[in-house]
Order: sequence, then structure tokens, then C-alpha cells
Amino acid sequence: MYNFLSKNGQTIATIIGAIIVVVFIAIAMGSVPEGLGPDTFKENDVPLATEAKLAKLKEIKAFDFGLYATYALLAFAVAAAVILSLIYFVTNFSLQSVKGMLPIIVLLVIFFIVYSTYNPDTSDVYQVLTARKKYDVGVSESQLVSGALTTSLVALVGAAASLVVMEVLNFFK
Repeated sequence: MYNFLSKNGQTIATIIGAIIVVVFIAIAMGSVPEGLGPDTFKENDVPLATEAKLAKLKEIKAFDFGLYATYALLAFAVAAAVILSLIYFVTNFSLQSVKGMLPIIVLLVIFFIVYSTYNPDTSDVYQVLTARKKYDVGVSESQLVSGALTTSLVALVGAAASLVVMEVLNFFK
């Protein structure tokens, strides 16, 4: 299976993508209501006419297929990447594979530390508290966002530092 996919995987993915694009275009072109086209919105339209045209646009469900197909393919790609990586990790277990997992473990630890120590009453500044109240964001969602943002920032700083260190090391080789 590995040899087949490594040889033909990109071709298969391109064909599947092309088929989805053709189906999406056929659905989208076939479901555009009468009166909506390139010259639908003009600069001199009165606001009521523009709102009526926007209401027509909201009724169009033609793009749903494209969005759902994108979500499905993204979920499939992420699941395949995770599952195949775990299979490779288990079948080729070595000290090198543990070293490869170390950054992921560190990021997970950072996420769970920030997530569990987050206190919205003391951690949030006034603007964040105002936005949380305005958009009805709960404590658990705020904890999740805080943990994800902090982990992303740590990963960004780590990647930038790694880039600089590697370039300096390559310079002296």
C-alpha cells in the first residue's frame, strides 16, 4: 500500500480534487437564481434593491457542497496523517522516534498547564472581559482559546529560534 501511494498518491489526489471541482462548478452554475449575474450589484442601486438581492444570495445553497467537500477532505487528510504517523511510530520504534515526539509532548504539556491555570477573573484584561460578555463566551471556551494562543506563540517562538540557531550553525560548517 505504501509503495502504491508513494508512486500514485499525488495523481489520485489530483484526480479526486478535479472531480470535486467539476461537480462543484456544475452545482454552482446550475443553481444561480434568475437575475443574479456579474452586473447584479451596481453603484447606483437603492439600498432596498441591494437588500433584496442580498436576500436572494442568502437562499443559494450551491456553495454548500464545496464547503462540505473541503471539510471532509481536510478531516480525512488530518486523520490519515495522524493515523499513519502513529502506525509508523509503533512499527519503527526507536530513540530517534521518541526524539521526534518530544516537541509535540512539550507543546501538549504547555497547553494543559496554561489551560488548567487560566483564571478568567485575574487573567483577562478589561477588553477581553468586555468581549467575553458581549459575545457570551464562557470560561471553558476562554480557557481553550488562552491555551491554544499561548501554545501557538510558544511554537512560533520555538520555530523562529530554531531557524536562527540552525542558520548560525550552518554558517560555521
